[in-house]
Amino acid sequence: MLPNGEKTFVGNSYTIDSVRRQADGVYICTASNNIGTTVNEEIDLNILYPPEVKEEQSIVFTVEGQETEIVCIVHAEPKADVLWYRDTLQLDMTEWRITDVRGNRYTLRLRKVQKTDFGNYSCVADNGLGKSKRSIEVTGRPDVAVITSSKQSRSKNSYEMLWTVKSYSPIIEYKLLYRPDRTNKSNQEIQYKRPMRRWNDDWTELLLNPASTDQLEKSRTETIRDLDPGTKYEATVQSRNRYGWSEVSQSFFFTTSTKNEAHPANSVLSDPELRDMSITAINKAAPKTIQTPLLCIMAMVTYYFA
Repeated sequence: MLPNGEKTFVGNSYTIDSVRRQADGVYICTASNNIGTTVNEEIDLNILYPPEVKEEQSIVFTVEGQETEIVCIVHAEPKADVLWYRDTLQLDMTEWRITDVRGNRYTLRLRKVQKTDFGNYSCVADNGLGKSKRSIEVTGRPDVAVITSSKQSRSKNSYEMLWTVKSYSPIIEYKLLYRPDRTNKSNQEIQYKRPMRRWNDDWTELLLNPASTDQLEKSRTETIRDLDPGTKYEATVQSRNRYGWSEVSQSFFFTTSTKNEAHPANSVLSDPELRDMSITAINKAAPKTIQTPLLCIMAMVTYYFA
């Protein structure tokens, strides 16, 4: 495909409307007049341009003691010199901090991460035609949680929310915020570094303990109760480990049912199973169970005083 979008072009000259680095390469010109053999000529087009830098990950999640890579993809002609910085300080290479170049892939490798290695890094590329850089954060905080539960509740007054989060360190607590949907109204931006009791008067906040696990990807289920029937809600999740709070998850929207769905008789769970699911089981026979010992006690007291 030619730079202007054609497969082939007929004419004595070819003009590239907007030159980009992708137009670089070999072009073949073919000449023929139906007399004699066809003549081909190759033209190698070399386009000079300043560096274009893209980070492989804008945030790199890790933990102390682990080897971590920070990667920048650099395109430049002529080839660029790439330097690495932490904040504003240019980094010197050591046995614990090394660089590697493979084609357009420039890597800074931290062989054994220490707490002092957390922070903002940048790769700066310069080839004389221009300079470009990208910033990358290295952190031990949890990644952003991903809510994976259904968008439709089976209950009219409750909703079971499921989410997963990646964290190299154990999660200390989760923060779940929810409120009736206000997408038609102006929403403020949710940005804060530490937990608040309420973000504003509309949000309800739940601080939740995590399940104990050594897995990198951790999951949590929570039943939100006392909801209104047939109502759309907005929810977000945030996670904390010993390095701090994650960023707030993307807003997730779910809707409660207008009525509770009936469950088949063979799907009824035992009281212990219900407790494991954080569901309160109501025993309708409880009043009868309580009345029997109470009547026995009253009979014993009457007999004693008689």
